[in-house]
Amino acid sequence: MSTSLRVFVCGTQTDLVEEREGVLDAIRKLRLQHDSMEFFGARTDQPIETCLDEVRRSDVLVVVVGHLYGSVVPDRDISFTEAEYEEGRRLGKPCLVYMRHDDVRVLPRYIEQNPEKIVLLKHFKEKLLARHTVARFRDAQDLPLQVAADLSTTAQELRTAAQEGVIEHLTLLNRGVDGWNAWRVKNPKASPDLSGANLSGMNLTAADFRQVNLTDSDLSEATLRWTNLSGAVLRRANLTRALLDETVFANCDLTGATGMVTCRIAAPSTIDERTLRRSGKLPAEFLRVCGVSDFMIDNASIFRSEPLQFYSCFISYSRGDEEFVDRLYADLQDKGVRCWLDRRDLRGGDLLRDAVEGAIRAHDRLLLVLSESSLSSAWVDQEVTTAFEREKREKKTVLFPIRLDETIMAIKSGWPADLRRSRHIRDFTNWNDQDAYQEAFDRLIRDLKQEAEKGDSPQAGLD
Repeated sequence: MSTSLRVFVCGTQTDLVEEREGVLDAIRKLRLQHDSMEFFGARTDQPIETCLDEVRRSDVLVVVVGHLYGSVVPDRDISFTEAEYEEGRRLGKPCLVYMRHDDVRVLPRYIEQNPEKIVLLKHFKEKLLARHTVARFRDAQDLPLQVAADLSTTAQELRTAAQEGVIEHLTLLNRGVDGWNAWRVKNPKASPDLSGANLSGMNLTAADFRQVNLTDSDLSEATLRWTNLSGAVLRRANLTRALLDETVFANCDLTGATGMVTCRIAAPSTIDERTLRRSGKLPAEFLRVCGVSDFMIDNASIFRSEPLQFYSCFISYSRGDEEFVDRLYADLQDKGVRCWLDRRDLRGGDLLRDAVEGAIRAHDRLLLVLSESSLSSAWVDQEVTTAFEREKREKKTVLFPIRLDETIMAIKSGWPADLRRSRHIRDFTNWNDQDAYQEAFDRLIRDLKQEAEKGDSPQAGLD
């Protein structure tokens, strides 16, 4: 976890203007006192996916509920506030919930009048009360005091937990690479955190550092021979005089890493286009000694400015939808979006489940084809679970759903219902009609391109 706490404040705008301003002011003051807090404010002019993306980037949600339900997300049956809350809870983020006392007098326009929204608000409040210890507030004066106290406590708890996680993982690594690798095999879904760890001078030969958080770590003089750093985050890591020998820097984030030009090179390493895209400008000397071609070095700016060119998608689908998927696969490939289909790309002898989960981890996005057939598939269910776990770990959008029929719109429970409420699902129900298909396909490409252009950089907050 980074040293700064990212707080997302959600709640209705119309009736809670003063309360929200008070909360944001309290967060600002906490930041001045502790120099450790960032906040996301509130705007209403953004699409739901942008809101949810910022929820994913946050560490804590502050949920403020009054007597209005708020705007309902287009094509869904829940409000923006509830959708943001559900996304935060799905990702396991701490949620601090505050609810206005029922006996507080407010202006009639601040009390829900829409019969359907009255029911939705009632259900939302009941859900919050069942899941959380809800704090009640009366006005815009006492709410910020409660939030400030709770955030201070939560921030300390999160930092303590993060520090304990780093200590636990560092202790495990200090016992030897063989033990570390064996633990990784037994815990494939773990997200090791070694941020800020002192790994200076350590022999990390053949260490499995895939997806490890190495932000601000000290790898100076470390031996990284055959070390697999695929998907690792090395922001501001110190690589001074580290020994590189067939080191794998695939899909890494090397933003702000230092000492790269002093690395000792025993043999070329692997650096791919995704690393160039995620890391910003890297020293040409470092890239060259690692074995990156002069063409890639000279054109590295193209990789950074045209991320869609290197986007890749895993397509999750049911065999009953093969005709549509074949068409989609061909059109995506034609647009330069690399795709993975199990029947085409699974090598003989691969363990099917391991290969599929590996493919989901290796590709940027999972395109989920929803239909009556796929929603009854155990394989699709497993693939969606893997994608959700990756979203939680990486705090970014991975899963892009599209639908071929109305089945998901009628499901009221489980992940399909959560997905319908929290994501925009592109409509391909008329895919047999060329014009309808092309229109839906063009919108899907725009969605992928927008996500690619946003990359992994933080954005301003909203509600």
